[in-house]
Amino acid sequence: MKDWWDEPVRVVISDRGIRNVERLEKAAEMLLGEWPEQNGPAYANAKEALSKALQDPSSDSARAAARMAFAAAADEAGILRE
Repeated sequence: MKDWWDEPVRVVISDRGIRNVERLEKAAEMLLGEWPEQNGPAYANAKEALSKALQDPSSDSARAAARMAFAAAADEAGILRE
């Protein structure tokens, strides 16, 4: 089962510095537990996309959609470093 992205999403979470997020599970953990802004539309979209991808991690399209949504949520929150 492949549950990681081919290219990580680089984010900065508070004082932890730049982190490379490569796995669906880690992205979901960060989104739900460490995210600075949890009210925007990109955040809600990322939660939904990650949930779908976690249900079917072998789906290339679901993983790609989750990565794009996660990166958009990071951009919305001002923590994207790509």
